[in-house]
Amino acid sequence: MREPARTDTGMSQKNARAVLYLTTLFFWFSQSSYLPYVSPSLRAMGAAASFIGLVGGAYGFTQTVCRLPLGVAVDRYGLQKKMITTGAVLSLISSLGIFVSYSPAGFLIFRATAGLASATWICFTAVYSNLYPKEQSAAAMSMIMSANHTGKLIGLLTVGFFASVTRNVFLIAAFGGVLAVALSVFSPSGAVKYDSNPSGEAKPEFTARDFIGLFKNKTLIISALLAMVIQFITFSTTYQFSPIILKDLGANDFMLAAANAVTLAFLILSSLMSGKFLIKKFGVKKLLLFGLICLSLYAFFAGRAFALWQMFALSAVAGLGEGFGMPMLTGLAVRNVSPEKRSAAMGVFASVYGVGMTVGPVFTGVLIDRSSIAVSYAAIGAVAALSVFAAAGLLKGVD
Repeated sequence: MREPARTDTGMSQKNARAVLYLTTLFFWFSQSSYLPYVSPSLRAMGAAASFIGLVGGAYGFTQTVCRLPLGVAVDRYGLQKKMITTGAVLSLISSLGIFVSYSPAGFLIFRATAGLASATWICFTAVYSNLYPKEQSAAAMSMIMSANHTGKLIGLLTVGFFASVTRNVFLIAAFGGVLAVALSVFSPSGAVKYDSNPSGEAKPEFTARDFIGLFKNKTLIISALLAMVIQFITFSTTYQFSPIILKDLGANDFMLAAANAVTLAFLILSSLMSGKFLIKKFGVKKLLLFGLICLSLYAFFAGRAFALWQMFALSAVAGLGEGFGMPMLTGLAVRNVSPEKRSAAMGVFASVYGVGMTVGPVFTGVLIDRSSIAVSYAAIGAVAALSVFAAAGLLKGVD
């Protein structure tokens, strides 16, 4: 299949891919590089754990509420490029807003703004996939996800070197947002598409009945619920309260970033290993169960860690858990969904797992205020352990 020589912006396909790849990289640089410093900063300001959890939940809430209607509106009115730029601008506003305000209220407002920015992620993936032929869609998704992870990793390592004044990390993140906004102006709109319907037959229209029917897809719903559990665990621990444990154990600001970088590095490694060859040897279900077991072990032991080396080792375990878990569930979610319904199915999947991102930090924060981090993490570990048995039973017959 021949590639169109030019995109709608007049740019070659190769250059368009490069621009959107870099836009994505700096977008996630801006969104994620400061995460290890959110909870310790709030704690230093005297915020209660329940409020810190509310800040974490605000990010998940705005993202969850907006993602599905945004996906429908974008597809209907062709707003992909505008939403990519909007997402980059919101990311810039979020990090810059925290830097300028640097107060508990500012964290709450601008982390919610970051959630709005992340809701536009579906537009990045949709436009990038349109720059590849249909038969290369898997390669396209692998590439755009690599930009996502690489941006986060570079961001964490960068801010780690300039975190002697913690507030500075939010300014550095804002700089990444500036670059994302500038690059997004040159990104394609997603109008260029490959001919995947050479017969000329009209594609079936996606109806409200089709949408309702997605909720009757057992594999999709089970996958979404298990993904919700994983997001509940990771956003309660790794991305929200584990930095406080690290601080209590004597971690400096660079170590906070380094611990998250370890998690991300093992997440990337496990994702690549599962996609390359492990899935062929062990199958989806076994890898998913292993991922859930890793997350359970992480939560149980992180809450009782007494040395920094333990937290760094456990950070690797957390990365393995998320890296083996989420890709398996994402693949399962669309396994029994016809191609013309997969975008909607992914919207359902993301909206359901977003509930875990919202509820997890809030629940954990309240529990910490009423008990302790150790008790809270033990409860999260129990949830993860139960999910192992639930997944084993619910996914009978899945290879």
